[in-house]
Amino acid sequence: MKWLLVGDDESSALPIMELMQRAGHEPDWASSEYEAELGLLHLVHELVLIDFGSPTLNPLRLLRGYRRHGGTAVVIALLPQGQLESPEILLEEGADDYLMKPFESQDLGLRVRQLLWRPLDERGATSMGKLGINAAENLVTRDGMPVTLRRSEYRLLIALANDPARVFTRSELAFYLYGRQRAVAGRAVDLVVHGLRDKLGAQAIMTVRGVGYRMSHLL
Repeated sequence: MKWLLVGDDESSALPIMELMQRAGHEPDWASSEYEAELGLLHLVHELVLIDFGSPTLNPLRLLRGYRRHGGTAVVIALLPQGQLESPEILLEEGADDYLMKPFESQDLGLRVRQLLWRPLDERGATSMGKLGINAAENLVTRDGMPVTLRRSEYRLLIALANDPARVFTRSELAFYLYGRQRAVAGRAVDLVVHGLRDKLGAQAIMTVRGVGYRMSHLL
């Protein structure tokens, strides 16, 4: 997935770039007005982060221009504390969400994941990062290539994908796999998760110690 970070603060930009690279994405960084305009003009990114604390840029003008020229990527505004009395105004200008600085890398990852996951609605399709799910066709892809899943693996993936911010207990996941009438040991769920990780990548599903599993923000 291609990301674009717009901002002139190297101390803020480098950790974000490292996070994106570790997650296997393709990050671009525009640190000047010219680079930002050029990057946004190409309309090739799926996610755009705009740092509104950048003194040498005009972030609001860039945001407006991007939307005016047909940019459809998810846009997250990064805002210094107290810069705007009503940050919600940025949503009216075209941002999909905003995040107050300073923030933890995990907070950014969670926000991105929530925005990029499209619920399995009547279209039956959702995507994030390298993973795609088309529930209408029972199709799962990784990097655009079909992935063959066992029925149990597919059902577990759908359960996690429909609520990616939630941590599921093993008992809850066992219900999605086998229904209420069958008691299943946690080991059975662990085996299904292991199978999914083998096929989708080790980082696809996160273990929350003492609780259970959730979708990872590192997809």
